[in-house]
Amino acid sequence: MIEYLTYCAIHDHHTRRGLNAAQIAEALDLDPSTVTAWLAEPRFRPRRSSPRASKRDSHKPTIRRWLEQHRFSAQQVFQRLREEEGNTGGISILKDYGRQVRPPRTSAFLTLAFGPGSAPRSIGALGRRSRWARRAGACRCSSWCSATAACCTSSSL
Repeated sequence: MIEYLTYCAIHDHHTRRGLNAAQIAEALDLDPSTVTAWLAEPRFRPRRSSPRASKRDSHKPTIRRWLEQHRFSAQQVFQRLREEEGNTGGISILKDYGRQVRPPRTSAFLTLAFGPGSAPRSIGALGRRSRWARRAGACRCSSWCSATAACCTSSSL
């Protein structure tokens, strides 16, 4: 099979220079039958590769089962296949297959949306201030102390 540039050179030698197949073959260092075959072709057609079976094809059900049970990394699946199944394939094949099979990642955080005046108050931060104020004895029912629902004048003092 030849490349596209070689195909163009064959047709250029034939149409512009007027050379025959034997002369073109000698000029481009090709076999004369190759030049004759490509002169008969009106368009370049690249080689079509036939689909081959992969080394991981026999392990697909096992890999899928493992990934459904736990979110293993490609390296973990690779090592496990080597040890348990005797796989001799490479890790890049497993990485490609893992991208196809693995479920999409979900966000680890929730997006919270609150309307005006409905946001929850941070009681932890206020609680630290009120404990400090109680120890120091400086607070007697100030506005921030009443927001904690633990007033300084309560029985907890």
